[in-house]
Amino acid sequence: MKSNNNYEHNGKAIGISKEGIKIINCSNCGFYHQKPLPEVIERDIYYEKEYFQETKSDYFKKQKEDLHYLTTIYSEKEEILTNNISPLPKKILDIGAGSGFFLNFLREKGWDISGIEPNKMICNLVKEELNIDLISCTFEKFLEINKESFSIVHLSYILEHIIDPTSMLKKISKDLLLRNGLIFIEVPNDFNPLQQIVYSKIKKNWWIVKDHINYFTPITLRKLLEHIGFNVLHITVSFPLEFFILMGDDYITDSNLGRPSHLRRMNFEKNLDLFNKNLKKELYKKFLELRIGRSITILGRKNK
Repeated sequence: MKSNNNYEHNGKAIGISKEGIKIINCSNCGFYHQKPLPEVIERDIYYEKEYFQETKSDYFKKQKEDLHYLTTIYSEKEEILTNNISPLPKKILDIGAGSGFFLNFLREKGWDISGIEPNKMICNLVKEELNIDLISCTFEKFLEINKESFSIVHLSYILEHIIDPTSMLKKISKDLLLRNGLIFIEVPNDFNPLQQIVYSKIKKNWWIVKDHINYFTPITLRKLLEHIGFNVLHITVSFPLEFFILMGDDYITDSNLGRPSHLRRMNFEKNLDLFNKNLKKELYKKFLELRIGRSITILGRKNK
């Protein structure tokens, strides 16, 4: 695996979006991504000034509405991190911190928190709502101004948006993480078997969107981290939302079904958490074995 921008990208085309965006199985990168790749400057401007305003205008509101459920997710994350962080201090950097609710949860648990978010509108909202000062800049700009090292770097639904994820992860390891530091990543689990079944049914590659440059599976994400020099400590997947489409709630064709499906998933997981957490863990292990699940979560430790 090499840096995304230093060579010709070759591989079989495996999908095309409604806008004509082509996705290839890149033999050099080791994961699926757009071809051609977008321009860096255009991407920076988009995330600084347009992303939340255009595509996620109600993002903060929905996060707030789901906070009870999200707190359960945050608690699971903190447990995983706490079990693996010793003897390092509880010091975390959240890249693409978004609503800031995860950082706020950790702050209340006594963590030393920092976050960067390129979108100034969201940064102002997080300051107003949570009194958290996110650093409003791109990742590359942060590397220029930062003087600190961190025990953990957290990237939740960020890597799929990055033009060169291999280069980014190398810089995180080299320039941001302490010795034996941890990286915690969440990305969509795309081109999974359930998506392929649904595609056969509705003939839509709905998961291919213009702001997602890269597409990962549990196998390719693990290989990417190991290639860069991380030891994988934990990997899991989330609930397979495609189940709802196959049961008749086609939220792709009818967007009004999306929120109700999401609420049903939340109720399912909350009941498992309440009555049998071990069953939930075992069930999601099986989902991982089958390569299904809407997203992937992976934790890696920087090699010495």
